[in-house]
Amino acid sequence: MQKNSPGYKAFYILKKCYLKTTASVTTAPVKANDDSKIINWISGFSDPNARATTASVGDKLTFQWSGDHNVWMFATKAEFDSCDFSKASLVGGNSPVTHTMTQVPAYFACKITGHCAGGQKLAVTAATNPKDAAKVPRSAVVALTLFGIAFSVLLF
Repeated sequence: MQKNSPGYKAFYILKKCYLKTTASVTTAPVKANDDSKIINWISGFSDPNARATTASVGDKLTFQWSGDHNVWMFATKAEFDSCDFSKASLVGGNSPVTHTMTQVPAYFACKITGHCAGGQKLAVTAATNPKDAAKVPRSAVVALTLFGIAFSVLLF
């Protein structure tokens, strides 16, 4: 491609726009002043794993971004899945936005045209309690105890 060709000029303009856009979204996150979970609000565009997290009622989520974005909370998962903001409520429009979880699950997205459909959304589901995860069901304890007794009898 020659430098004076229309294709080269278009490529050069697109490249400059891309570099300008990516430079504006690589800012360092602001440290929350409390025990908030930091949400990089623009990472969902490129990383599907960033579109889900876990939390408990009372936890704080701090959404951070650069550029033109906002945070809306949906009333239902169906509205979240279809990016239907008709019953959604505004959480905030200026970064950072901190939200204290009052219910789980909860669903958030950006209302700027095309952002929700492009992946700027977050589904928050219930966090498993580490203490509960470590609990062994009583039936397992009984089975292991009986196995231990039977094994001991067989050995002696």
